[in-house]
This record gives sequence, C-alpha cells and structure tokens, in this order.
Amino acid sequence: MLNKLSIAVVIPALNEEKQLGEVIDAIPDFADYIIVVDDGSTDRTVEVAEEKGAKVISHRINRGLGAALSTGVKTVLGMDVDIMVNMDADGQFNPADIEKLVQPILDGQADFVTASRFMDKAYKP
Repeated sequence: MLNKLSIAVVIPALNEEKQLGEVIDAIPDFADYIIVVDDGSTDRTVEVAEEKGAKVISHRINRGLGAALSTGVKTVLGMDVDIMVNMDADGQFNPADIEKLVQPILDGQADFVTASRFMDKAYKP
C-alpha cells in the first residue's frame, strides 16, 4: 500500500524461470499483490513464482502476451485494487521505478501512466 492506495503488480511470463525470481524479489514492499500470469511455460516459471509468494494464474497453452495481459487485468478487476502495474518478467524494467511510475496517480495528476525504456530520459510530456 502506498498513500493508502493498494497496488497490484501483474507479470506476464513465458519460460522466465531464470529471471523471474530476481524480478519478484526486487518489487518494493508497498506492492500489495504480485500476480504472475504464466502463459504455458514448460520450465519452472510457475514453481519460481509460487516460491516467491506470487499469486499464479496459468494458461494451459501459450496464448500470447495480449492474452496474458488480459488475464492479469481481469484478475485485478475482480480484486480490491486501486493501482495496477504491468511489468515484464525478463528484468528489463527496474521494479524500483514502480514508485516513480505511479507517483502521478498518487498525486492526482493522472489516471493512467505508461513508460518506455526506449524514450529519451530527458523527455517530459
């Protein structure tokens, strides 16, 4: 919980056993829920997520990133969550940046925030 708002982090994953544990460990403690949507992995992705305490939702077969994101969104909509953060399982997004990402929502300046690792760091909309 951050500023009295609950936060869920949704992580779509496909065969991410090598990075997923580190990603989950790096998520700040203020995240109330960590939800891993396993998209038909054939490795230990599910086991790693469960060992780290994440809620796991599994697709029996690979349905693609869009379906995994949709499953995550539908799951969060059925929960008492104020803010949802989507995050990749491969470690390309630094979980420490979650607070900066949601700050405009906490400040009442935005309802939706997106980020890109490809944008110029000096760019400010």
